[in-house]
Amino acid sequence: GTLATTNGGTGLTSFTANGVVYASSSSALATGSALTFDGSVFKVAKAGGVVGPSNLVYVDVTSSFGGISVNSVSGQNCFFELYQGGTTKVGEFGIDAANSLVNIGGFGSYNTRFYATGSEQMRLTSTGLLVGTTSNPQNSKLMVGGTVQVKPATNNSLEIFGPNSGTGIRLFARNDAGTLNRLELQGGQVIFPLTSGADGLYFDASSGNLGLGVTPSAWAGDKAVQLPWGSISSGYQYSVNVSSVAYRDNATWRYQTTGQAPAWYEQEGSAHRWYTAPSGTAGNAITFTQAMTLDASGNLGVGTTSPGAKLHIEGGTENAIIGSSQRKLYFRADSVGVMLGTGAAQTGNSVYFNQTSNLLYFQTASTERARITSGGQFVVNNTTAIVDATLSSLAQSNVSAAAFKSDASTVYAIVNIWGNESSGNQIFARFATDSNSERGSITYNRTGGLVAYNTTSDYRAKDIIGPVTDTGATIDALKVYEGKMKGATKSRPMLVAHEAQEVTPYAVTGEKDAVNDDGTPKYQQMDVSSFVPLLIAEIQSLRQRVSQLEG
Repeated sequence: GTLATTNGGTGLTSFTANGVVYASSSSALATGSALTFDGSVFKVAKAGGVVGPSNLVYVDVTSSFGGISVNSVSGQNCFFELYQGGTTKVGEFGIDAANSLVNIGGFGSYNTRFYATGSEQMRLTSTGLLVGTTSNPQNSKLMVGGTVQVKPATNNSLEIFGPNSGTGIRLFARNDAGTLNRLELQGGQVIFPLTSGADGLYFDASSGNLGLGVTPSAWAGDKAVQLPWGSISSGYQYSVNVSSVAYRDNATWRYQTTGQAPAWYEQEGSAHRWYTAPSGTAGNAITFTQAMTLDASGNLGVGTTSPGAKLHIEGGTENAIIGSSQRKLYFRADSVGVMLGTGAAQTGNSVYFNQTSNLLYFQTASTERARITSGGQFVVNNTTAIVDATLSSLAQSNVSAAAFKSDASTVYAIVNIWGNESSGNQIFARFATDSNSERGSITYNRTGGLVAYNTTSDYRAKDIIGPVTDTGATIDALKVYEGKMKGATKSRPMLVAHEAQEVTPYAVTGEKDAVNDDGTPKYQQMDVSSFVPLLIAEIQSLRQRVSQLEG
């Protein structure tokens, strides 16, 4: 039977196995499966238990000190374990006494989430801790979806420690697409790579050198900022250096790479120097050549280390070329002399100073046209003077050796010949033919005080046939006219060349009605002085006849 609770009984005729007895009302007891104890395990089950919102088992706290308090024996573990399906452990909360830890977390494929104000703020997964985000595409140990601020206390520092071995510490910045930027601290070096596989900024703390897009070479003596193929450095001496594919090892410059020709610019004090070198093998010493120098005096030297003028150029075949792709002016110096011209190697149009022969020559179209010799002779169209003269000109076919013209309205003298001798007879001009056979001259006869227009009349230059005869007939055959030259203002007695040519051909030059190549008249000319011997002979004949008549 049953014994009522009023009599100290349970009032129950049967019990739920392992069910804990509880007061179902103010006057009755009951058991169920929601709360069970089998002698070793105490369980609170969902079915038939006291449930709250969303069917979760809860503890109703009505006191400010309410809740659940679990107290374990000192030194013993104490855990709340969460299972699914009866045997699969999916979570844990408790004390790991052996390691002095409080454990909170999920097991198996379950992660741990942390909520605040009703929304997830942090999640701990098998790959890392996610704060403010649920995505961790790079599987980082710490993934923050937002701004991270670190404010150390006064005089404190923010320190990040890496392992004692390995490459060091790397700080990455990567977007969801995987584009990588990072700050990398390794072996006393600071690296700011811009993308994966390419260093953006590399600071070597052990040497004090900085690489931009490249790992700094083994600089020593200088402190350098190095680019992939160029550097700026200073420190070994009182200078600033700009170099390409080269680095400084104290006093020695070395090749940065194989097969590339290096260059070096140095600014020291008030001087600037430029150096070049051929290509070589990476790591080997470089032998630089000082190609250009700008000294403290403002003198620029090319090919010389000690310029002696504002522009000082030495060495090479064409020392300087000025101009454009259409026209150039060449300066050239060699072991013989110096050239200034429009072509290389004495070609084109140029002026050449020959130091060996002490002469100056001028050329056009790659052909010498004139020169000044070491003796001061000016020679035109030939390499030597045709006679011993200060000015010598050799004419080509149909070209005059010299021509003079004045366009002035008042002319003192188109050609001024001045003999500055105070004694003797001065020769103003000399005329010759053939192998320099003298034919005439213009001289000053100091005794007579006159200018003489001379024709060679030496007996050694003549073959005498005999006395002249029939002078009267010749004179009578010459027709003398009163006329005026075209362009003249007065008339005078004159002969006509082609008529006189029929009688005295030796006195006339040219042919009747001849024309020049351009169609203009090619006038005949006469030497009336050639009639003087004829007139003398006729006068002598007349004197003889007069003498005979008078006698």
